[in-house]
Amino acid sequence: MKVGVMDTGAQASNPGLVNRISWFKDYVDPTNTTPQDPDGHGTMMAEIIGGTANASGPFDGGVAPQSSLYVARIGDSSGKFNMSLQPQALADLNAQGVKLINNSYGSSTAITAVNSADPQIALHYAAYSSTATNGQLMVWAAGNEGKSQPSIEAGLPYFEPSLQNNWLAVVNVALNANGQVTGLDTTATSNACGVAAPWCLAAPGYTYVSPATGTSFATGAADGTSGSAAVVSGVAALVWQKFPFFTASNVQQTLLGTATNLGSPDYYGYGLVNAQAAVNGPGQLNWGVFDVNIPANQSAIFSNNMTGSGTLQFDGAGYLSLAGQNNIGGIVVNGGGLIIGSNTSTSAGATTVNGGQLAVFGTLNSNVVVNQQGTLTGTLINGNVLNGGMVFTAAPTTLQINGNYTVVAGQPTGLVINTQVTLGYPLKISGTATLNKSLLIVDAPTGYTPQAQELVLQANGGVLDTFGSLSVSGSVYTGGTLSYTPTQVDVSLTQASISAIAQASMPAVATTQQTAQHIQGALVQANQWASTDSASHKVFLDAAGDFLHVSSFEQAAASINSLSGQLLASSQELTLQQAGIINRTVADRLDDLGEDHAAQGAWFQGTGADGDIARSGYATGHYSGGGSVAGFDAKLADRFTLGLALDWNRLSSNYSMQGGNNTSRSTGVMLYAKYDMGNSYMSGRVGEDWIHTDTSRWGVLGTLPAAINSSRNDKMTSAYLELGYDAKSNAWTTTPFVAAGDEYLRRGTIAEQGAGGFGISASSHDFNQSFAQFGARVGYNWRLATGQLSLKGFALYQRVLSGQNLGFTAAYAGAPNATFELEGVNSPRNSGWIGAGLNAVLGDRWSWFANLDGQIAGGGTKAVVFSAGARYRF
Repeated sequence: MKVGVMDTGAQASNPGLVNRISWFKDYVDPTNTTPQDPDGHGTMMAEIIGGTANASGPFDGGVAPQSSLYVARIGDSSGKFNMSLQPQALADLNAQGVKLINNSYGSSTAITAVNSADPQIALHYAAYSSTATNGQLMVWAAGNEGKSQPSIEAGLPYFEPSLQNNWLAVVNVALNANGQVTGLDTTATSNACGVAAPWCLAAPGYTYVSPATGTSFATGAADGTSGSAAVVSGVAALVWQKFPFFTASNVQQTLLGTATNLGSPDYYGYGLVNAQAAVNGPGQLNWGVFDVNIPANQSAIFSNNMTGSGTLQFDGAGYLSLAGQNNIGGIVVNGGGLIIGSNTSTSAGATTVNGGQLAVFGTLNSNVVVNQQGTLTGTLINGNVLNGGMVFTAAPTTLQINGNYTVVAGQPTGLVINTQVTLGYPLKISGTATLNKSLLIVDAPTGYTPQAQELVLQANGGVLDTFGSLSVSGSVYTGGTLSYTPTQVDVSLTQASISAIAQASMPAVATTQQTAQHIQGALVQANQWASTDSASHKVFLDAAGDFLHVSSFEQAAASINSLSGQLLASSQELTLQQAGIINRTVADRLDDLGEDHAAQGAWFQGTGADGDIARSGYATGHYSGGGSVAGFDAKLADRFTLGLALDWNRLSSNYSMQGGNNTSRSTGVMLYAKYDMGNSYMSGRVGEDWIHTDTSRWGVLGTLPAAINSSRNDKMTSAYLELGYDAKSNAWTTTPFVAAGDEYLRRGTIAEQGAGGFGISASSHDFNQSFAQFGARVGYNWRLATGQLSLKGFALYQRVLSGQNLGFTAAYAGAPNATFELEGVNSPRNSGWIGAGLNAVLGDRWSWFANLDGQIAGGGTKAVVFSAGARYRF
């Protein structure tokens, strides 16, 4: 907190002020830029306000040692103050952001010794009028002349009332050995508060600080109203540190209202300043409206017991808690959140909520008016409530209104006035409830299982009129109907069909609509358990409750899609894609057999693949990965070559529509062969692959994310046969061919874990898919001195003959009897492959090759495969 000290300067070298002076300006000697104090008075005041303890003397530190001291020197070496320097000093302090200014000086003339027409009054007002505009608080020493009235400066608001909220006058009191006030100090002969009593405080002015060496304060002793004012300035700094959003008026009224009453206001004003009470907020509200404006992301607690006829007004966007037992004139809430704490009681003449929220967790003894932008909640209100905004109940208790509850009728079009009740916490009213066809919102909290009929409002004095409409918040799947008795309102909740809601309000895509049907079947089973065996199925019932607790259709659709499990069906197409990639890469190698006329050879190739599997209405899976194949082959006859190969592959995929991710790793073995019949040939392969697949995805139960994981082991048997004819012309070779294949997939058991039982469960299943192809290859050969170079290309058309549909029967793990057909991306019925390759035979032993192949199919399925390798001939 920045504290201005307008005085004779300050000694920067004083042990109590080392590194404590944040700003200094010399108005007596403008050429001086170094903090100094030839008189010593300002040094003493600065120490009392914000000095630090040190070993130089019996000084325990100032009142506010964490404050920042801004020193303006307007007094000379003899302690005389030049009043003409004050306006510029005040302006400069304001420019530095200083809002609290200590003034331990003043005229020896009492305020009542002059009248309002005296030129001194006009002169002083002209000097200080800016303080009210700038929001500064001026703390003044009352004077040491032993008079019944304070100095002109301390008493100025007596003639200039506009300054009163920005002014404090301070008198000096003497203390006995027990710290008790014995009266006004007679050693320094303090003036009394007199006409300044409404803005006057008392404080002890006698103290010891670190000596101001080389000055008349070399002993370190200070006495008089100067020291008293410095004490009050220090306490004001503590209050402003605690409540940085306070205005000067807030601080002044907090200090006045928390002072210890000494009686005799003409002598002591409001009494002895009380730092311990002041830092806990206001005490008395005797000055009309105490307006507190707390910015967003800030909060405060007023823990004093507030009294008085004034009104507490709360503005801003922050939060204020009342922790005392209060009896005040009124409460007005215009924004943010005002909280009446538990185990506290607040009495107010009237309470108005114009905006923001009033939360009564203790007791409020007051009539309450809730206007258009306001909300009211809590536990106990002893008074009538007039609702023109929102009144709501919330866990962990009901809202009890000991009075009448009336909802304002006849509001302008578009203005929504409502009562919101959290199930299990009804609104209870000792008097009448006048509902005036207003809106009732019923909220089903997460994890809460509604009863068949729920009490939402009870009015012992009678329910007058009815609600005009009902809205159930927290779930787009829940509706309800209201029923009335003479003293209460009940609601019966009904759960809408998930599939019906999806059809009416969600995207018409297969994943969403089919999954909604699957979930609906599971919830039918869950609803049966809820009434017959809830304990045994608690986990799944809780997860179902979380799923239902979603407040927007967009969130609901995302939640449904995340529970589809579609990637488990689509991953089977990915496995078949993986087999097709192996078929293509091995077919490229089979085409090369015989070009080198070797009796036997070994080869190795690496493969990289990237592509998409897609189907309209379902999540698209993007995959990438690669693998390798190593083989050995030998000619068993002049025209017949047989080989053995091992393959390793890894593919990773991720799916749109929150579908999830999966990774498959396969290891396989195959036999391959080629029979050369002159210009025609027959080639093929048979193989077995063992595939391990891990899937992971995030299900969303309403709005709560939940991890779902599974692993399974599959087995694939593949067969591929190709017949072709080589038509050669010089260096060109054209090869039309036909091919057929069959893939037999034995998919392992699926047992997803997580999401409270909303993972997929399915027994093992067999899939058999057959396909036919026809296409052509074109190659061009260059004979080299040491070998041969071949450039090749191919194109083919493939049609799946059977086994295109890869769906299977499944269920959610938590509802195993509610089975459904789980579908995903199927194999495309028609697709095409094109590719190009380069093959080089180098010498008698080595050759190398590279191929780039691509697949195109309808619906967005596509693939790109690159392979490269080498062969060694024996």
